[in-house]
Amino acid sequence: MNLGDERPLWEILGLAVPVGTTWKELRIGEFKTLLALAIGDTEAAREGCDWIHHYRQMNHGRWLVYRCVEALLNLDEPSDFKHSLKLLYGAQTLRQAEALIDGKERFFGLPTLGADMEGSAIHGKLLTAYDKLFAPVITLK
Repeated sequence: MNLGDERPLWEILGLAVPVGTTWKELRIGEFKTLLALAIGDTEAAREGCDWIHHYRQMNHGRWLVYRCVEALLNLDEPSDFKHSLKLLYGAQTLRQAEALIDGKERFFGLPTLGADMEGSAIHGKLLTAYDKLFAPVITLK
């Protein structure tokens, strides 16, 4: 699939998600970056963070986490700069970035939808409506 990084993931997957949620804002480019971080692909994560830096149409807090991730990935000895990074990005942002790089956290800020989409009430309603619409019709003779 040749999908543009700016395309919303929910649109491609056919998810019904509420406006203002991370799922609604999630783009293919950010998703690829999260996947790269999850599998430890440093180069792809660095490229993804660069894309996010330039795209910039996301929650500012998330954007800062990716900037911090990129800074950490570009340093040979991040521990030497920990104090400066904490001052620049804040302690919580630095912890979040380190957790993503270390694989301690994956897909931050994305609530689990679950196998039956119980994590998205809107999508559950859509599935219920779909089931009603295409339910078999029983005719009595």
